[in-house]
Amino acid sequence: RTPLGIVNLDPLVHELATQSPFTFRPKALVEAPPWASRTGLSSQDPRPDTYEHSLEVQLPFLQAGLGEFRLVPLVCGRVDPKVVADVLAKRIGPQDVVIASSDLSHYHPYETARSLDLECVRRIRELDIRGMQQQEACGKTPILVLMHLARQFDWEPILLSYQNSGDTSGRKEGGVVGYAAIAFCERSTARSSDPKAKKGGGGD
Repeated sequence: RTPLGIVNLDPLVHELATQSPFTFRPKALVEAPPWASRTGLSSQDPRPDTYEHSLEVQLPFLQAGLGEFRLVPLVCGRVDPKVVADVLAKRIGPQDVVIASSDLSHYHPYETARSLDLECVRRIRELDIRGMQQQEACGKTPILVLMHLARQFDWEPILLSYQNSGDTSGRKEGGVVGYAAIAFCERSTARSSDPKAKKGGGGD
């Protein structure tokens, strides 16, 4: 439930919950972040989503952009991204959208953050699995799941935007947090949206 209405779960949720590595009630070795005590959240019986809000961040955008849809929410713990991707690949259809949510670098000086973030973006765009494993992004596991899917379905990553909190807030002193939007498209779609392709240049 969000202020924009209720998002219904897809029946696939129940199917996935019966297959490894998915489960409804995983053991959650969750350490409470410093801000938790100020919110009243209980850490007596933490679930994987007790302190995790990346899923909720996406829902209003999806509701505004898609209208009515059905959701399969996943929170990734210590899991092999390829195993997750292999299971999902058998169940993804042409009308499905896969979203991975993550920050990039955290609390570095502005220029350091840009350097780290653009390196991370480069690894994603090149579908460099090994290189991405070394990046700082806190949600690199779901990103890696998406990268494995992109390899299987021959999706091409396209950078839509990159900024960090210094760009959006104007406060570049101290530490900033990095963000990017990257779309994974079928290669024919990606090429038709490429300005070089439209001009007949660039080659393959």
